[in-house]
Amino acid sequence: ASSLQTRLHSLDRILYRVDNEVRRTGRVSRRDVDDVFAEVKRIGSVTSSQGLLLVRSCGSFLREESPEQRTQLVDRVWSTLQELKCPMDVSHYNALLQVYLENELKFSPTEFLATMEKAGIQANRVTYQRLIHRFCQEGDISGASKILEHMKSQDLPINEKVFNSLVMGHARANDMENAKNILDVMRNAHLEPTADTYFALLRGHAERGDAESMNKVLQELERNEVFLLDDHYLGLVNVLACSGHKHHVDQVLDKTRRLAGYTQDCINTCMELLALGHDDVAHKVFLTMTSRLENHGNFFVSQLVRSGAPLEKIVQYCNDFKSRGFNTRALIRCTEVALQNKKAELALGLINEMHKQELPVRHHYFYPVLLSKSGNDDGVYAVLKSMMDLELEPNYETLGEFALPALDTSDPERVVGKLKGIGMSVGAIVNPLVYHYLETGKAKMALSTAEQFPVNLVPSLLVPAMVNCFRESNDAVTLVKLLSLVGEGPTPTTASRKRTDWAGRFVLDCLSNKAALPSEVVTWLVPELAANDVKIGQAAAETLRARYGKNLSSSILDMLDKISTEMLDESDTLSPGAIPSQNDMTIEELEGHLVELKNKGMNTRGALRRLLLLHCRYRNLDRAMEIAEQLKKEGSPFTGAMHAQLLDLFVSAGDLDKALEHHKLVYEVEPNFRLDDHKVLNLASLMISKGRFEEGLRLVEESFAAHGVRESPENLQRNVFRLLNAVSQHGTPEQTQQAFDLAVVKCKFAPPSTLVLGPLVRCHLLRDDLAQALSAFETCAKAYKHTPMKNELSRRFIEKEDSESLQRVVDISTEVHGEMNTLYDLMSYFLECGHVRQAQKILETPGLRARHQRLDQICETFLLRDMITELEHLVQITKDLFDVNRDAMYFFLLRAYASVNDVGRALDVWTKMQEENVQPSARTLRFLAALLRKEGQPLPFEVPPEEDDPAEEFGRRSFEARNSARGLARGAASRGVSLESLIARDVDRALDEWQRLADS
Repeated sequence: ASSLQTRLHSLDRILYRVDNEVRRTGRVSRRDVDDVFAEVKRIGSVTSSQGLLLVRSCGSFLREESPEQRTQLVDRVWSTLQELKCPMDVSHYNALLQVYLENELKFSPTEFLATMEKAGIQANRVTYQRLIHRFCQEGDISGASKILEHMKSQDLPINEKVFNSLVMGHARANDMENAKNILDVMRNAHLEPTADTYFALLRGHAERGDAESMNKVLQELERNEVFLLDDHYLGLVNVLACSGHKHHVDQVLDKTRRLAGYTQDCINTCMELLALGHDDVAHKVFLTMTSRLENHGNFFVSQLVRSGAPLEKIVQYCNDFKSRGFNTRALIRCTEVALQNKKAELALGLINEMHKQELPVRHHYFYPVLLSKSGNDDGVYAVLKSMMDLELEPNYETLGEFALPALDTSDPERVVGKLKGIGMSVGAIVNPLVYHYLETGKAKMALSTAEQFPVNLVPSLLVPAMVNCFRESNDAVTLVKLLSLVGEGPTPTTASRKRTDWAGRFVLDCLSNKAALPSEVVTWLVPELAANDVKIGQAAAETLRARYGKNLSSSILDMLDKISTEMLDESDTLSPGAIPSQNDMTIEELEGHLVELKNKGMNTRGALRRLLLLHCRYRNLDRAMEIAEQLKKEGSPFTGAMHAQLLDLFVSAGDLDKALEHHKLVYEVEPNFRLDDHKVLNLASLMISKGRFEEGLRLVEESFAAHGVRESPENLQRNVFRLLNAVSQHGTPEQTQQAFDLAVVKCKFAPPSTLVLGPLVRCHLLRDDLAQALSAFETCAKAYKHTPMKNELSRRFIEKEDSESLQRVVDISTEVHGEMNTLYDLMSYFLECGHVRQAQKILETPGLRARHQRLDQICETFLLRDMITELEHLVQITKDLFDVNRDAMYFFLLRAYASVNDVGRALDVWTKMQEENVQPSARTLRFLAALLRKEGQPLPFEVPPEEDDPAEEFGRRSFEARNSARGLARGAASRGVSLESLIARDVDRALDEWQRLADS
C-alpha cells in the first residue's frame, strides 16, 4: 500500500508540473500527456482528481494535435479510467463533455445522458449547458430548446454560457438574424452581452466569410464599450482558415492589439492551425509576433514536423526564418524533433539538407534512425553508408550501442566485410564488434573475432565489458585469453609515467561476482593469468593477498607472486534535565509552586515578585492587586521595576490616577530609574486621552531629554501610533502635528511609517474635512513615500462621488506604490462601496495580472469582516484575470459559506467550478466534504485522502487560468489616466479612456 501511495504521489508531481506548464503557456504537450497516461497504466491505479485532470488534458490545451487525434486519446483515457475503477462523479462526465465540445465531436446528447444514468450519475446544470452547446454546434435549435425547457422545469439557472451557445446555434442554422436577436433576449433577462457573446456572433459571420457583417458587429462592440481581446481575434483567424475564407485573415489580424501575453496566444493559434494543415495562415500569425529569442520560431517548425508536413515545406520555412534573421538553427531543431518523434526517413532527409547547408551533423542524430531499423540489416547498413557519405564515420558508440544491436551479428566475418564495404577500417569495426559480443554474453565470439582480426584493442572500451561478461558466465579461460590481447592503451602522460593496470582492474572488478566467493574467483583467474603471462600491478596483488590470502592455497599465492609487483559515531551523553527555575515557569506552574512554598512554610517573596511581573504583563489586574497586597503584608519592599510594571498595568486598564501614582513611586524608590520608552509613550497616550495634552507631551519630552531613545524605533511604532491617535481623537489637527513633530521628527521614537503617519490624515477625516485630509495625505506621500489612510480616504471619495479627489489619491498612490498595486487597492475599495461594475472595469485594465498574495489578502479581509457579498463579487469579476488561481478564490468563498453554515451555496461552488472548467484541488474537496458531513449531507464526489496532496494541490491554478484567459486583458501599463466621472454616471467612459490611453 505504501509503495502504491508513493507512486501516486510521484504521479501527482508529474501532473503538477504539467498543470503549471498549462497555466504558464496555455498548452500541454502530447509527450507529457502520454507520459502521464503511461504512468497511470503502469501503476494500475488512479485517484479521482488525477483522472479528472487527465481527461481535461485531452481537449483544446493539447494544441499540437488535431481534434480527431485528441478525441481518440480521450476515448482511450476514459476506457482506462473505467478499467482501473477510477472513482467518478458528475464533474468527470462534464469534463468529458467539455473535451468533446472542444474537439467538436459529433455525438448523441441523449446517449450521453443515458450513459450517465446507467453509471448512476445525475446530470447537473453544467451537463445540460454543455448538451445545449452540442445541439447548437449542429445548428439544432429544436434539440437545444428541449434541454432548455427541461432546465426551466427543474428551476436550473440559465446563464450567459447558454445564451452564447444559442447565438452559435442560430448561426450554424443559417439564421443570423435570430443569432443577433439573442443579444436582446439577454438584455431583457438583465444579462449584458459580453465579449464572448459577441465573439459567438462574429464566429457565425466568419464561418460564412461575411466580412461586412463582421465589421458591423465590431462597430457595435465599440459603441457598447465591449472590448475583444487578442485571443478572440486569433480565434476568428482560426475560424476563417478552417472555413475557407483565408482572404479575410489579414483584416482580422490588423485588429489585434498585441498586448502582453500575445506571444503565447500566437503560439497556441499557430500550433492549432499547423495541426489542421493551415501552415500559410499560421505563418501570417507568426509574422505578427515580436522576435525576442535567438531561436525565434522553434515552436513553429517543430509543429510542422509533428503535424506531418513534407520535407520540402519544412525546408522552405526553415530557409524563410533564416533569411528573415529569425532563426539560423531551425533546420537543426526540425531534425531533433523528427528524431524524437521517430520519423526516421524525414530525419535522414533533414540531415542531408543540414549537410548541404554546411550545418554540423552529429553522430547522435543517427541513433534513433538506427534503432528504427532494428531487424532490417540492409536499412542499418544504408544508414551507416549515409553517415560515411556525409564524412561522418560511425564511432565506437554508434556501432556498439546502436548499429550492431540492430544487426544480425552471428557471422562476424560477414559483418566486418559489410562495414568494410561502406568504407570503414577494420580497426574502427573490430573494437565495437568485440564490445558488442561481450555485452551480449558471447565471450567466445569476442575472442575469435579479436584473434581473426588482430587490431589494437582499446582497454578502456573492452575491460568493463569483459568484467560484465565474466560476472554472467564465469568463463575465466576465454576472457583472460582476450585480456592478453588487449593492449596497454595510450602512452601515459608526462604527469604520470605509469600505465593503467587494466589486468589488475579486471581481476578486482570481477570479485563482486554474486555467484561465487571472491577467493573462488581469485582461484579461477590467477592460474589463467599466469598461463597467459598476463601481469597485474603490485598494488592489485597486495590487495588480493591482504583480503583473501588466508583463503588461498600456497600454489595460488606463488602464481600471484609470479604475475605481479572508520570514524566513530560520537554521541553526546544527555544529562538529566535540571529542575526549572522560577524564571522558566509558566503562570500556572508558578501559582502551584507558590502554594507548595506556603505549605512548606518557605520564603515566598521571590515567587510573589515573579507572579506580580507575569500578571502585570498579561493584564490580570485583579490577581496582580492580590499579589501586591500579599507583598505589602509581608513587608516586602517594592522596587522601581515593580512600580513600573504596575504603572503599565493601570495604563492598560485606563486608570490614569493609579498609573500616575506608581509613576511617582518609581522615582521615589529609585531616583535614577529609567522607565522603558514604550511605558512612557503609553502613559502619555492615556494622559492625552484624558485631556491632559500638554502634560503628556511634556512627559515624552522630559524622558527623551533625560535618557534618549533606548528601545528599537521599529518596535515602538504602535506605541507612537497610540499617542498620535489619541491626539487626533481628542485634540486638534494642529496638536496632532505638534505631537508628531515631537515624537517622530525630534525624538525619533519611531520612523515615519504608514501606521505612524495615519493620525495626521485621520484627524481631518474625523472632522469630515476631506480637503485637508487629502492635503495631509499628499504631504505624507511626498515627504515620506507612504500613503496613510488611503483606504478610508478613497472610500470617502467614492461614497461622495468626488472623482477628481479620488483621481488625486490614485495618482499619488501610483507614484509611491506603482500602478498595479494601486489598481488592486482601488478595485477592493469599489467592491466595499458596492460599485461592482467599476471594480470590474479596473480588472479589465490592459496589462493587469493576478497578484495572488494581494488577492488572498483582500479575500481574507472580506472573510474576516463577514463581507460575503463583496467576496462573491470579487470571485465573479476575477474570472477572466490572467493567471488567477480560481481554486483559491473559490476556496475563500467556501470558507465564507461554511462560516454561516450555508451548505446549499457551498455545494453550488463545486458546480460553479465545473461550469467555469476549474478543477477543484484536494484541499477544496476535503473542506467541502467536511462541511457536508457536518450537516449530514451526501457527498457527490470522491474525497481525496489527506496524504494525496504532494504539492498541496496539483490542479490548483492551471487549466482554469488559461481557460479564463479568453477574457483576459493584457498589455502595457497605462499612464496619466483620467478618472474624472469615475464614480458618476459617465464612469464607464472615463475608464475606457483610461484603457484607450494605455493602448496608445
